[in-house]
Amino acid sequence: MSNQNKTKIDSSRLSDLVRNLRELRILLLHPQDQQSENLRQHIKRIGCQVQVRWPPPKEIPFEVDVVFISLT
Repeated sequence: MSNQNKTKIDSSRLSDLVRNLRELRILLLHPQDQQSENLRQHIKRIGCQVQVRWPPPKEIPFEVDVVFISLT
């Protein structure tokens, strides 16, 4: 496989990855502070939908794809 063909395949996979990331629904379980706000902004810049909740709920909502939780 030539480098040009490999680059096209890699670019296609990268585009798919970015598109899939942008569709993720993120739940950020972290006390509301500057650290959680910074992380929320980074996640939104990627294009994900993000909710911040604290304290953590007893159950994770079904419509969430990924959970980040503070373990301090």
